[in-house]
Amino acid sequence: MDYVPCYDRKEYLADKAITYGMPVWPQEGSVAFVDGVIVGMFNFFGRVDVEKTGTRNFVATANHTGKASDLMFLYDWYIYNEGQRLGHVYTDVFGSGVLKYEIDTAGSYQFRVFVRLMDGTEIIDYFSDIFEVE
Repeated sequence: MDYVPCYDRKEYLADKAITYGMPVWPQEGSVAFVDGVIVGMFNFFGRVDVEKTGTRNFVATANHTGKASDLMFLYDWYIYNEGQRLGHVYTDVFGSGVLKYEIDTAGSYQFRVFVRLMDGTEIIDYFSDIFEVE
């Protein structure tokens, strides 16, 4: 008898689930066959991707499971410089989870996003990788 491998949130599978925006159990599509492996999405998780779009312009994207569902999300964005929080940057209601931001001072930065359901339930709190601005 052949068995199908089943993993619990291996990094590779988590990345695939985020890429496909898999909904979270018990929503339809929360169990899927991805690259020959059965993936069950039972918790929200994600990452913050940062893309440099100009000399000092950046786009931060909150990529997380559940984006493909019919749920609505609230995104609260913060920016950190040299490990210190500079402040609240932006609240994105009913949005796409994308923040466009211009940084005017050189240093090491991170974006942080809190993702909540519209009823206020916090589901994700993630930092981007540290990136340098010259």
